[in-house]
Amino acid sequence: GVSRGVMSHLHADSGQLILGWHGRCWITDPGYQQYRPGDEREFTLGDEAHNAPVIGGVKQTERAAKLERLETDPNGRLHVRVDLTACYRGLPADTRVKRDVWLINQGGRAVVMRDVFQSLKPGAEIKNSWHGGTHFAWAFRNGWARLSDGQRALWVVTMPGALSPTAL
Repeated sequence: GVSRGVMSHLHADSGQLILGWHGRCWITDPGYQQYRPGDEREFTLGDEAHNAPVIGGVKQTERAAKLERLETDPNGRLHVRVDLTACYRGLPADTRVKRDVWLINQGGRAVVMRDVFQSLKPGAEIKNSWHGGTHFAWAFRNGWARLSDGQRALWVVTMPGALSPTAL
């Protein structure tokens, strides 16, 4: 997502990655804002409603992403780079936040996403919240998470680190 709309009710969630495959949303976003008070509203307005990075407790407040690259690289991989720096207020002036996504293996059989952060305060915590689509079975093995619809599977990992059921 490279949201640049100026409407005040839209989410500031630039860099959002939504993965559709075989007619289903496997990695998704709630995609709405609940206006009725309660837990659902708190969630849709909160830090965990989208998979854009939350940096040192600072979530995106501006829809100001800049598309830096949209290309097919020399190895045939589709690549997009989005500069998210201007989406965050309150970060040090020389901070840079960028997200790269590659589709790999002739037909996009693998997706790689990388966030790059420059000049953050030492020890700044980076949080990402990912949302699996509905009606999938989850399993965990050797630090990987597996989503399955009974016919196909999507394997997800983070590097460095590992995914566990406690993070679900």
